[in-house]
Amino acid sequence: MNDLEKLRVILPHWIEHNIGHGREFAKWASTMDIAGEKELAGLLQKAESFLQSADAVLKEALARAGGEITDGGHHHHHHGH
Repeated sequence: MNDLEKLRVILPHWIEHNIGHGREFAKWASTMDIAGEKELAGLLQKAESFLQSADAVLKEALARAGGEITDGGHHHHHHGH
């Protein structure tokens, strides 16, 4: 497997992790907002929006690399994002 193929396997994992982290950021932003920590909440919301931007860029990179390579069913396809 060459480096391009490796990238096509690993990019979907990065995208998935990003989505998970973004959800955590949003959850904590809400928690801090309720606690009256408006500045902290704003920073966490900003971090979440940066992650969403990174997600879009990683998806573009994946498409440009030739799309996802499934590694023997180890990893699941997610459609409709």
